[in-house]
This record gives sequence, C-alpha cells and structure tokens, in this order.
Amino acid sequence: HAAFRNSDKIEEEDLRIALNLVFKYKLIHINPELNSEYLGATFDEIWHKIPKSIEDPEIYKGTEEKISNTFKSSSELKKKFRENTLNKENENLPEVEDKDRNSQDRYSNFDSDEDFSDGYKAGSKKTNLKKRMINPENITFYRTETPINMDVSPIFRYIKQKQRVVNYTGRGTRVRILTRSKGRYIYAQKPLGKPHSIAFDASIKSHFINNNGSLGLVQAERSYDSKLAVNLNIDDIQEKINIVKAPITLYFIVDASASMRRTLDQTIKIIQSVHAEGYKKKDKVSVISFQGKDAAILQRPAVSFSVGLSKLKTLEATSYTPLASALKKTLTMIQQEKIKGFNLPIIIILSDLGANISLKYPNLNASSAKDFLIISEELDEIAASIGKKRIMLIIMKPRKSWVTRYLGVDQFSVERIQKSFSTKANAKIFEFDTYDPQSTIMTLKEIIEKGTEKI
Repeated sequence: HAAFRNSDKIEEEDLRIALNLVFKYKLIHINPELNSEYLGATFDEIWHKIPKSIEDPEIYKGTEEKISNTFKSSSELKKKFRENTLNKENENLPEVEDKDRNSQDRYSNFDSDEDFSDGYKAGSKKTNLKKRMINPENITFYRTETPINMDVSPIFRYIKQKQRVVNYTGRGTRVRILTRSKGRYIYAQKPLGKPHSIAFDASIKSHFINNNGSLGLVQAERSYDSKLAVNLNIDDIQEKINIVKAPITLYFIVDASASMRRTLDQTIKIIQSVHAEGYKKKDKVSVISFQGKDAAILQRPAVSFSVGLSKLKTLEATSYTPLASALKKTLTMIQQEKIKGFNLPIIIILSDLGANISLKYPNLNASSAKDFLIISEELDEIAASIGKKRIMLIIMKPRKSWVTRYLGVDQFSVERIQKSFSTKANAKIFEFDTYDPQSTIMTLKEIIEKGTEKI
C-alpha cells in the first residue's frame, strides 16, 4: 500500500489497511476469540512504542574496542556490577547471573549455572568463559575382560552348495534355508511323499500343463462332476516351499593338552569374540574341551555363553590329546540338536592336531609309528563322516616356531590328520598368530570368503 502511494516509508495508515485486509483474518483463524476492537487497540499500543525504540548509533556505541557496551546510554564507562555477599539485609534479593561469582558469594552452591551463560554482559571484557570440562585422565574405567575388536561376520556365511528342504527350523536370524512347514512361500515342487502344504496355484497350473495346455479338456472334466471347478489328479499336486531364517550352532572344540598351554588364553578370547558377533542373531554356542584320556562337554548348545566361559577359565593345559573322542561327542550333539529343530552346525577346532589318544583303545600309550597310525585312521573315518553330512569344518592351528612346532607331537601323524580333514571333510585349515588377534580374524575371513564363492 505504501508503494501504491509512491512513498518510501510505511505509515500508520498502511499498517491499518494491512491489518484489516490480512492480519485480522489470520489472527482470528488462530484464535477465534480475538475481535477487531481488540486487534485495533493492540495495534495502537505497539505502533506508538516503535518510534521510542529507535536507537541512535552515536549514543549506543562501545567506548572501547575490547569492551561490549551496547546496552549503555552514554560513553562513560561505568563500574562493573558485582553481587553483594549474603547477609540478613539482602537475603531476599534475587541472584544475578555472573560468571565470576563463587559458591561463598551466593545463596546456593549449585555450580552449574555458569554453563548456561554463553554471551557477554555489559561492561565485561571479551574473555573466554571457563566452562567445566571433563578431564579424561581423572576417569577410571573398570574392565573384567580385555575386549578384542574382531570382524568375524564371514564365519556365519554357511556353504549352500546343495540347499536342503527341511520340515522344521529353530529360532534364529542368521541364514536363510528352505522349509516345508513355515516361512515365506517362494516356489512349489512335486512332493516326494505326503505333501505338508499344497500350493493350489502351482497345482492348477500343473493340471493345465498335464492336459497339453488344452482348455477344452479341462472344461470337459467338469461334466463328470459339476461341483468342482477343476479336477486335480495326484500327479498335479504341487507342494509349497518356503524360505525362513534358521539358527547357526557353533561347536568349539578346544585343545587343553600340554602342547596348547601357551595359546589357551588366546583361544578363549577368540571364542568370546565370535560369540559376541553371533549373540545378536540368536546363534547357539557349544564348547567341548579335550585333555587326558577323554573329552568333556563344558556347555551344550545355548545362546548364552556364561556357563562355558566360567569353565574355560578354570582349564589347565596338561596331559594328552584325545581329539577323536571330542569329535565323536560333537557329532552326537549335532544329531541330538536336529531332533529339537533344524540348525546349521559349524565345527571349529582350535588345536595343533597332535592327537595321541585312540578312541577304540583309550589306554594305549602312543609311542610308535604304528600307534599313531591307528589314531590317524580313526580320525580319517570321522573326517569322512563329517564330509558326508556336509558339516562345515574350520581348523585353527596356533602358529609356532620351527623349534617348537612338533614339540610333544608326532610330525607324520599331524600331517596325515591334516590331510584327512582337508580332503575328506573339506576343512578350512589355517594358522593363527597368538600375538596378533586382528590378523587372525582377517585370515579367517579370507578362508571363509573363498569357501563361499560358490554360493
């Protein structure tokens, strides 16, 4: 409106017209109780205060470059205001926010008020405010275990060279498998026996294909029984195949013999890191230790690892190496877990493969080449059984120097056992560095990725 009047200033008349045309309806829309008389009175009150609030740049000018006196009405530098000490006369006076006050100069000893003062007050110099900072050196952290940052996600990629269709799966979110019982329907196939759930869409399509794609033949079948839209035969039935996420069960076989004395602590840390990765995905963990004449189950498959961890810490690396007994108990547990529900087992052996105790002859003291041959043949049969069941097997051997590599073990027996696991069980074997856990897991990652190239 001021522009239509060819004016370069906004007058009271312009604002009144704008108030009647625009503002009045906007404000009434916000609050219907506002009437035009109330808005007009409020406008008059605000309009007459505007000229009085105009600042003179010559009057409101700082006296010094380093002093911000923008709230002062004269060029004279006033004395800085300070808070009075607390006494009976000024007991009820309000507190003044000032960054320089101490706890003894104020009524309350709350020491965090200065953190809320971000600006500068009139008459104060532009100095950096001292804010309370937390000194990391004064903080004490308490840890019961030293964590290891390991990337172990590739270990949970299962080799799916031949997908099997199962009837039931347990609880888990790690890998996807095919099942007949539950999950998301993805395709259909001809049932091998009694179908678990019929895929009607695929069955009708199969019925049409079996009739040479002739719609006339399909319609002619309805003449025998008009109540049925389609007469499906036994050969037309298709079964639903669903996809569902299944759990993984990790079976750690820990060598607690005398030859693994120096690497037992590192072995426990590796198991902890792998469990920490799989705990979020509801993966189960089982721990089997072997020493002396037999193997012991420290923890059966469970999501929690507290029981197995407490028992692992009490182990002492002594005596013989009954590797065959540990593998036999592991295969028995895998078979028992299948009864509860289908899961994907992964066996991880942490050992130098220096087996010296026979499964058939536990009292045999292996000292000759013939004795070690009996032990290696037993492990060869177990390796063939693992390969037949398509169980993923990973063997982690501690890296030793050439002086102590075959100390306490038979060199030729270790080589035969390693060859049996590699050829018949398709095991992934590598050596881990006991002083560098990061490179240990990186090596494990490379081996697993090579094994999953065919997925």
